[in-house]
Amino acid sequence: MKHLKSRFLLVLAMIITILSSVTAFAGNGIVPRWDYLVMITGHMDVTSYNSATVSVAVDSDAIDVDELRVTVNLQQFNGGWKNYKTWTETIKDSAAMFDKKAAIPKGYSYQIEVTAKAYKNGKFLESATETFDYGFYQ
Repeated sequence: MKHLKSRFLLVLAMIITILSSVTAFAGNGIVPRWDYLVMITGHMDVTSYNSATVSVAVDSDAIDVDELRVTVNLQQFNGGWKNYKTWTETIKDSAAMFDKKAAIPKGYSYQIEVTAKAYKNGKFLESATETFDYGFYQ
């Protein structure tokens, strides 16, 4: 049930982001942040037995992008932000959505750093990084 809720919230965040992006282009002079990437989002759920599920979604221009390389850093604050766990996925599509799991210790703050790289026919187009705060896990 918790996984379903997490998925629902992730999809809802994607829809809100896309709709707000479309509204922003409606003639008020606001330009998009990126040329090819449309949305990057990340979320983390932690169970009572120290298991973290990191959910990531990336969307891009379906006409101009045919491959995404997504690197996810689960970072722990321990005198500074340090990579605790890193995953990289290559998706032969213009959109990506996946979950990763890791055991994490209590007593630290966590954040998710997501870097997406967009490609067309093997040619690099663009890279962007977004960070999402989880907070303190106790």
